[in-house]
Order: sequence, then structure tokens, then C-alpha cells
Amino acid sequence: MHGLLSCKALDHHRLHIKFGNSICKIIHHDGTIVTESLKDTGCLYYLHTTPASPQTPDPTAALATTTSFNLLHKQLAHPGKDALQLMIQKGIMDGLLDVADDAKEFNCTACIKGKMMRGPFQTGHKTATEHLG
Repeated sequence: MHGLLSCKALDHHRLHIKFGNSICKIIHHDGTIVTESLKDTGCLYYLHTTPASPQTPDPTAALATTTSFNLLHKQLAHPGKDALQLMIQKGIMDGLLDVADDAKEFNCTACIKGKMMRGPFQTGHKTATEHLG
């Protein structure tokens, strides 16, 4: 399973992110390495993770959740609903198998506004020839 990790959330929890030599490291504020990525994974960083025991949650751990249809639509620069559903169904990209296809009630306000057109100006209109009142 793949998820996205927010650098802002890590910073909020006083964790530091260090990139270099094709590796990404997440470092605790006391200097200990929390996790680091696999080397040579292409253009993404895949982190070594181990599931934490539910009895002892780490308060500095950032949560990774499954991506919703709406979030994926925004992350992929607003593709059409049908195109995104096809990507999910065919598994075109890594990590799309866990995305819920909840597009039945999906409407993106930004896309709707982007498709709006300005109405044409009036071609002609009548003007008053006398003062009204």
C-alpha cells in the first residue's frame, strides 16, 4: 500500500526531512533517524516503515490515509471524472488500487467554475429619450 506524506505535518510534529544522494530521511528533533527511503526508486521516495502496535501509538507519527477520489482528482491536476475512473479501474499508476471509486456524488467546484462561460453582451438595447421622473 502506498500513501502520501505531508512535509508540513512532519514539520508540525518537529520532525525534519533531509533529501540527498537519492535518499530521503525523516529525523526526530533529537537527531535520531525515524525512517529513510529505499535507494534508487525512480522519481518517488519509498520509505521503510513498520506498523506500530495499536496499544502504543507514537505521538510524533504522521498518519497516512487512503486517498479519496476527490483528493486524487486534485493531486492529478483535475482530470475528467471518466478519465480518472478509467485510471483507477485499469491501475495505470502505482497506488491507485486502494482508491475508492466514489465518483457518483463527485462534483469539483473548481472544474465547474473553469467550464463556465461569460454570457455575451447585449447586441442592442433601447435607451430612454425623455427624463423619467
